[in-house]
Formats: sequence, structure tokens, C-alpha cells
Amino acid sequence: MKKHWLQRILFSSIVLFFHFNIAIAEGCKISVPKWVTNAPTDTLSILLTQSQNCPSNVTDFKELLFSKGYTSSSYIVANRGHHNPTQGSFSFFETIEGHGLRAGDFTFGHFSRGTSTGVLSLDQNPTLGALMIELIVFDSTLQVFNFYEMIGNGKLGDWHYRGNSMDITDDKQNLFVSRNNGTPAFDSKLRCSGCHIAGGPILKEMNEPHNDWWRTSRKLPLGNWKLDNETKQIFAEAKDASEFAYAIKTANNRLIESKAFQNHLSSKSLQSQLRPLFCDEDLELVSDVFPLDGPLLTIQIPAKSIVNPIFGSADINISKDNYLEILKELGSQFPETTRLDADHAWLVPAKGGMDFTAINTLKSQGLIDDEFVHDVLAVDYQNPFLSNQRCPLLKHLPQSKTPNWRDEFTKNLMASSSPAAKELLKHLTDESFTAESHILNVSSYLSELQESMALKSDLKSYMTKHLFSKRDSVFRSELSSNPRGQILEPGFRVIFPQIKN
Repeated sequence: MKKHWLQRILFSSIVLFFHFNIAIAEGCKISVPKWVTNAPTDTLSILLTQSQNCPSNVTDFKELLFSKGYTSSSYIVANRGHHNPTQGSFSFFETIEGHGLRAGDFTFGHFSRGTSTGVLSLDQNPTLGALMIELIVFDSTLQVFNFYEMIGNGKLGDWHYRGNSMDITDDKQNLFVSRNNGTPAFDSKLRCSGCHIAGGPILKEMNEPHNDWWRTSRKLPLGNWKLDNETKQIFAEAKDASEFAYAIKTANNRLIESKAFQNHLSSKSLQSQLRPLFCDEDLELVSDVFPLDGPLLTIQIPAKSIVNPIFGSADINISKDNYLEILKELGSQFPETTRLDADHAWLVPAKGGMDFTAINTLKSQGLIDDEFVHDVLAVDYQNPFLSNQRCPLLKHLPQSKTPNWRDEFTKNLMASSSPAAKELLKHLTDESFTAESHILNVSSYLSELQESMALKSDLKSYMTKHLFSKRDSVFRSELSSNPRGQILEPGFRVIFPQIKN
């Protein structure tokens, strides 16, 4: 009935024959990949071990949690856009609290469906291969997050353990780096690595205004759907997305602080370790803070989408009238609606917070310094996300972290004919290029940009190059090349308007 589920069902069913079942509890089995060497020891595995009856849908699972003294908090995102409830497609994310769990230690997601009778209910039909629940749980023993799924077997939901944060690191080890011809960017172990590339739970709309999420001050429209008892309770008790963002940030900080996880990252090639600096592993959606339908006459371009915040930021405001006129001229339309744009203007992908945290961790470890970071990010600084000039420079790094790796890197840049390589070489070898000089250069650019954005023609040119093309580039990037799942979940999520002209 819902076309966008086909992709999720396919991803889940492809890997079933690669797994074997192990008995975890009386009547409860968890399918575990054959390549797993460390069995999970997290709260979920313990809970199932102690359970006499294996929950086979989300309702039974929540009843089990509550019977053991756990509580939950619910958060909601509209999968087809804030203003588009027509398909009844919502995702419900829940954080589990109690018995010493910290914020973000235990999260899971499940979904809604609209029935032919006009009722919105939980999508727990155990169709063969259907994804019923996704779960991420911190393992205090292994000091990483474990990833689980409940998959329909045609009659009930079966439990599947998919791997952990370290497995995701292994799965993405070829992303953006030098590799042999024919070697894919991602291995094929986990579907989870397509979205959770940094190894932990994610929230793409991490910061204000949390576009398409339920806010206590801006609730999601439900259209003509009637709620059954279960969905009615979730919507009635839903909490603000900002609280979910706090839980996700707290969880990822715990992963960053994990010595076991950091040691695993350090065991990878130098190119893999420095990938978050040159390229992008984490993605965030940013936009104007205020709704497009609001009374303000201006739109504020999100600073993070203009330049990397390491160089500073500027509040660049544009005319809302000019913005809307350009959208009309280009034939902009938000899919499945008559709207020109998303709920918030200038919705665009940007470099995510986990990349910045990774860069700071590399600095604290002494692998790189602040000058090196500025020198690298100053290359193609006008494209702070998915730069097709800066990211390929990663391949000029040596594979091994030797004492003289910087000298090797310099020699490789000297041998390259790439303009970007020549620019970075100049940054690294010319003493006039410092962190301060880069910041001053970017500051001048931001001042000029603010002036030019007042002209409709310049604004249209900038939108074409830095708004529309950046949205499209995500789907073409290696970042979205995992064959079993993409970070923006095309088909399932509808996020951006489409440009027809």
C-alpha cells in the first residue's frame, strides 16, 4: 500500500540468509550475523534474556519495558513533510529511561500507517521482510552502540542484531579514500552504516528549528486522520524535538569519550582518520529558524551552510519576496503538495556536529593542529559541505601515520596537477597563510556576499549554486552510496522541494 516501504523491506530481507539464530531466552531468538565476534551485552539483550515471552511487535515490547520499571519519552517526525499528512506517514522515536540509563543510551523507532478507513495506527504488520522496529542501545561492556531491528517473518516480528559502532567504522573504511578499482565505498555488512555513519544515533534536524518534527509550540498537522488508541497516546504525550536532540548529543558524546571506540578509530588508515576534516561523514539539515509562512519579510540564510563555522559566521538576510519569486520562476514545488517550499526556507544539508567533534578529537590527540585544520578547510571555503575540490585531497595523504606523514603529504601535493592541491600546498608551505589570515579572507567574502544578496539576480545565482545543487549533490555523493540504505532515505522521507525549470 505504501510504495516507500519497498526499499526498507528489500534492505532488510536481503541479509536474512547471512544470519543464524541463537537462543537468547525461552521462546525468544535473536538472529546474529556470522561475522560477529563480540556478542551484545547491553540492556536490551539482558532484558530479553530475562523475558519468558519474546515480544513480537512494538506494543508487546513496550509492555515488557514498562513491566520492568522502564519509562519512555516519544518524539515524532512527519516523513513526507510538515504540511503533508496525506499518507499518514510519521516516524515515532522513543528514548527509554530508568535503571541507570543515561540520556540517549536506549532509543528505538517505529512507524505509522494510514488505513483505508481513515484511521492512523502503528505499522506493525509482520509482512515478510518488513521493518517493524529499529533500536540502538549502548553497551557498557564494549563501550559502543549496538544496532537491532525487528523484521516481520510473515506471522510475527523477529529480532535481529545487526552489529555495533565499530562494525560501522569497518563498513565505511573505503569511503572517500584511495581504493582499488571496483572496490565500493561501503562494505555490505550493515544497512545501519548508510545513515549512522559516525557510529551512533542520529538526528538530521539536530538544531533549531527541527524542521518537520513535532514541537510543543508548532505541532504537526494530522489532516483528516482519526487516531486509534495507541497513536492517540503517542501524540498526546509527544515531547519537543529539542529534548530528543539533547538525548542524541549526550549519546554521541558518550561514544566520543569511549576509549575502546577511539582505539578502534586509531587503528584505521591515516586517510580514514582524517576523513571528517577533508570530507563529510555526518550530515545535518539547516534552515531559516522561522517558518516560511510567518509574518517576517526577510529570510535568514543558515550561517553553517555559507562557510565552515571555524571561520566565523554572519547573519545574511534576504528578501522573502525575492526568494519566493525565484522559487516560482524555477517551478519549485514540494512533492505531494501545492506548496513552493518546505516548512522553513533555505532547507539545505550541511556538515554535521559529529564531524566537528571528530576534528577536535584529532587535535586533542596531537595528530593535527589548528593551523592544519584552517589550511585544509580554506580550500573551496565557499562550499563548506561536500566540496568536490577539498574532499579528493584526502587521497594525497599517506595511508600510514608515520612520524613524517606531513612531509609525505607535501610531496604528494607537489606532484599533483590539481588546482586544489596546489592551493593547499601553498597554504601549508607559505608562512603568510595562517588561521588568522584565512579568517580575515572569509570575513571579507561574507561582507561582499551580504551586499550582493540584495540583488535578485545575484540571489538567484547563489541559490542555484549553493542551495539547489547542494541538495542534489547529497544523493550523488559517495556518502549516499551504501547499497542498502541512504542517509536521506529517498522514497521514505520527502525533505526538499523539487525544481522543475
